[in-house]
Order: sequence, then C-alpha cells, then structure tokens
Amino acid sequence: MSLPDDLPSLFRALAALTRAWGRGLPSGLTVSMVIPDTARVTKAIEQLLAGMRANPKGVSFANAVKVAEHFFGAGRQSGTSHKVFKMPWPGDPRVNLQDSSEGAKPYRVRQLLAAIDRLRTEAAAEATERDSRQPATRARKGKRHG
Repeated sequence: MSLPDDLPSLFRALAALTRAWGRGLPSGLTVSMVIPDTARVTKAIEQLLAGMRANPKGVSFANAVKVAEHFFGAGRQSGTSHKVFKMPWPGDPRVNLQDSSEGAKPYRVRQLLAAIDRLRTEAAAEATERDSRQPATRARKGKRHG
C-alpha cells in the first residue's frame, strides 16, 4: 500500500463531501475540515528524513513518530515505550519505534529508514510497471486533402 500520488485532489474531494453533508445538517451545526498544505508538509518530512539519515542517534521520538505516521499511518501504543506501525508487507523491515531518555533508539530509526526506502522502491516499481502497460500513443497526422 502506498500513499496516493495526488493528495491535494483527495483533500479537495473530501472537502466537497464535507460541504455537501454540511448543507443537510440542522442549523447551527457545521462541519469543517482543514486542508493541509501538502507541499509544506512534504518538505518538512523530507527535512526530518535528511536529518535522520545524517544522525540516527539524534532523533527525537516525536519526530520519528511524525515521519512514520506520514508514511505508514497511525501506530498503536498501549502503555509502553514502543509505538508499532503496520507495514504493507509481511516481515522485515518493520517499524517499531522505541522511546528512551535520549530520544528514539538509533537502531529503530535505521529500521524506519529501511522501511521508507522499501516503500519508495516498491512505489517506483509499481509506477514503472503501470507506465509500461499503457500503450504508446502515436502522434495524429492531419487529414490530407488533395
């Protein structure tokens, strides 16, 4: 599973649905939705990723969770120092972030980076495969009169 390529369109569609639902609600009750600036969010995530790659020992648990949630959705954590994320594949690499007094455990950060690399590699392979299945289009020539 990967994130849709066109998140702004997805958010616009959700906003339109929300507005439509809002019209049918009783007066005084409104539904609102905040549409994030996906370009800004993506840039911030990429900056965090660059910092994680440069220094896996200096990553805060909160920043590691932000990056993991961006790529893998909400994780589960029930009263422990671990936050586990569901992977779209069986087996390794898994994402199981662990909090400590110094921040996220460095070996767990490296596992997160490996999982993100695998996710991106698989998404690129799917896109290449999808593009190769599409028939090549030929340029149309105008009608010749003569």
